[in-house]
Amino acid sequence: MTNVKIIIATHKNIDLPLHKIFIPVQTGASLTEERFNMQHDNDGENISSKNHDYCELTALYWAWKNLSADYYGLCHYRRYLSFSTPKNKYPYVYYKKIDDNFLNYISIDNSKLCVDNYDIVLPMPEKIYMSITDHYIQSILHNKEDLYITKKIIKEYYPEYVEDMNTYLSQDEIFFGNMFIMKKDLFNEYCSWLFDVLSKFDTLHNSGSKRADGYLAERLLGIFFTHIKRTRDIRYKFLQRVDILELSNAPKKNLILYKLLPPGTKRRAAVKRILS
Repeated sequence: MTNVKIIIATHKNIDLPLHKIFIPVQTGASLTEERFNMQHDNDGENISSKNHDYCELTALYWAWKNLSADYYGLCHYRRYLSFSTPKNKYPYVYYKKIDDNFLNYISIDNSKLCVDNYDIVLPMPEKIYMSITDHYIQSILHNKEDLYITKKIIKEYYPEYVEDMNTYLSQDEIFFGNMFIMKKDLFNEYCSWLFDVLSKFDTLHNSGSKRADGYLAERLLGIFFTHIKRTRDIRYKFLQRVDILELSNAPKKNLILYKLLPPGTKRRAAVKRILS
């Protein structure tokens, strides 16, 4: 039977969905004395101390170095992939809170059947109506120099990725959240490449921008996917994302915005450009 393990990265001690496919991992465990009743990202070989920059990637690194599975996945305490038919045409939907019906809502019983048929599963890409490069450098959350440094690293150390980097960064559909499920060999390849690029970035940047490695990884995942899709015959699938409304920063506001300005729509992108 296929062994699928999906890491739930969390820095909050909250109730999480209970299922054998999920492994909750406390991120940044080495940076706090508080210990949640779950797996910690500072056990075994780890980069837990880098959590302020790497965000959920410290849980991903722990899984790469310490967990055995046939398929590996990553989600968040407030963001999951749904294995059911999309509820609407948008890249993600809201679910009120994690309750007894949540696993049914995301059709968890379909997860292994879905995964068995693919090499990589990603969230539905979100259309942003500008290039991914422009989206990165225009955001107040990012330092544009970080992206330029990363591009230079890929050009120098991974020239076989340059075509795919240029293709992905010039398009207007992006994979948000560092979320995926991958077959073991592909997962190992991805992590080896990702953490090498980021470790090189760490030695070169001095922007002081928060969460820089985590933000860059969102773009690197898309570059990796573009590369393997171009260079080999892979089976892939996009799944709708499910965000937990109760755990969002402003639940009522976010729900209203979702209804008025649905994700992936031109009017949402236009408003976000004005406000950025």
